[in-house]
Amino acid sequence: MTFDRLVEDCNELIDYVREILNAEKVFIVAHSGGTIIGIKTAYRYPEKIHAYVGVGQIIDDLEQQEISYDFIVGEAERSGNVKIQNSIETIGPPPFDSLEKFNKKDQFVSRFGGVYHGKDKLRMLTLGLSFITSPEYSLSVGFDTLTMKGFDFTMDAMFEEYKSTNLTDEIHSIGVPIYFFEGKHDMAVPLGPVEKFCDALDAERGKHFIVFENSGHMPMVEEREKYQRLLIDLVLKESHDS
Repeated sequence: MTFDRLVEDCNELIDYVREILNAEKVFIVAHSGGTIIGIKTAYRYPEKIHAYVGVGQIIDDLEQQEISYDFIVGEAERSGNVKIQNSIETIGPPPFDSLEKFNKKDQFVSRFGGVYHGKDKLRMLTLGLSFITSPEYSLSVGFDTLTMKGFDFTMDAMFEEYKSTNLTDEIHSIGVPIYFFEGKHDMAVPLGPVEKFCDALDAERGKHFIVFENSGHMPMVEEREKYQRLLIDLVLKESHDS
């Protein structure tokens, strides 16, 4: 498993969708780890893409992990909980030398509100249950997804390549309209490096950096109505107008 292989898988899927729908182009909307595949695909095959939307975009994994780790250190100090402080110190700062440390760091990010920022826990519960009830999944696959079995398998196989990701070294221009949907309180994949990347990106067909003020890493859940409205009234409309 490599990102190059996954980009080509995505390209094959795009060709399949274009054929069965008799469509010249498609939209790519990617979230979190999928944003690496999504933006690379849009960069490599712009002639097939109406627009690209990156939600919780990964840009420079090391820089974003450093910001993320500093966040949990600061929150632990503010909490005054010595046990938590010691646990975070045991993980140590990035780059992480194991997936276990990466996952433990993210558990603390989640604990301190950097993954899901809002208070409406029902929406997150509904998201989790959707894996089990989705007609696209068997019950066993739904449970495997809910318990992150697939995520752990993929991250274990691709961990070294994942943590060396730095799109600022690879992508300087892009041939499709591009949109970044970023949660203001996202500390799993902090938005600062995304904004810098967007500012420097040569995007002749347009670029947008949009902040979701009340979201962490899950704006499509935490601010669902705004998320859907932007996809329809901004991304889709601009595509039709162009």
